[in-house]
Amino acid sequence: MGKSRKGIIILVILILFVVFLFLKVFDRRINTVHYDIENSRIQEDIKIVYISDLHSTDFGENQRKVIEKLEREEPDLVLLGGDIFDDMEPSHKAVELLDQLKGKYKTYFVSGNHEFNTGRVKEIKEMVREKGIHVLEGETLALEIKNTKIDLSGTDDNLVGESRYKEQLKNAAEQRREEAFSILLTHQPKNIDLFREYHYDLILAGHNHGGQVRIPFLVDGLFSREERFFPKYSGGEYDLEGSKLIIGRGLNRKTYKIRQKYPVPRIFNPPELVVIHLKPDK
Repeated sequence: MGKSRKGIIILVILILFVVFLFLKVFDRRINTVHYDIENSRIQEDIKIVYISDLHSTDFGENQRKVIEKLEREEPDLVLLGGDIFDDMEPSHKAVELLDQLKGKYKTYFVSGNHEFNTGRVKEIKEMVREKGIHVLEGETLALEIKNTKIDLSGTDDNLVGESRYKEQLKNAAEQRREEAFSILLTHQPKNIDLFREYHYDLILAGHNHGGQVRIPFLVDGLFSREERFFPKYSGGEYDLEGSKLIIGRGLNRKTYKIRQKYPVPRIFNPPELVVIHLKPDK
């Protein structure tokens, strides 16, 4: 093989590697992430799909790319963890997602900061209710799924006001049953000390978009709105002294703007659909 031919082969390999790396760095395909939670209160396997931070992103006609992945999982519950709508984008793609869930799945919703930022949070909640989806605002619902008692609590986003948020969390916690597996659905994960007080079995949050930038094997999340650089709680599963906290990295594919000026794309951080498997304790 001549030197020129070897050079061409090496160049082609380098180009293919660069293209592959580029596609991985800015991967915009939905990544389905699975978590297993075992607990003695769980009688049979239960599957939950958790969606957060859609931000009215377009995933095809009738949100086909999201719905197809969700349908494959055949969930017993679908939980919407806030920022399904966006204050800077038209709402029709968020509504399309709700329309596809309506009547097909037991679905529950809590508000995020972007629902509040629209200035139409009451109108949005009413729209969600009209789709047959329950809106949680500081309450606990007593559910029974596959012979398992589940208490599902939910709060508004922190923008409801600090005192009101604490009141909602307290009210919801007081409504729980001792024998039930308890789930808290809330948008922002920054209230870690409050969460610890109430000892939920499972807490679901979003908001931080996985830290926006991830560096494989080195940095799981580069920054968040509240903690700024190297946030402790950016995305994934965390143990809070007996409670399991799962932070979804969200479905938003848009760039994040630092101080509303400096755009940063999602890097090594594809949109995420979270699937939680509740299983009997072995």
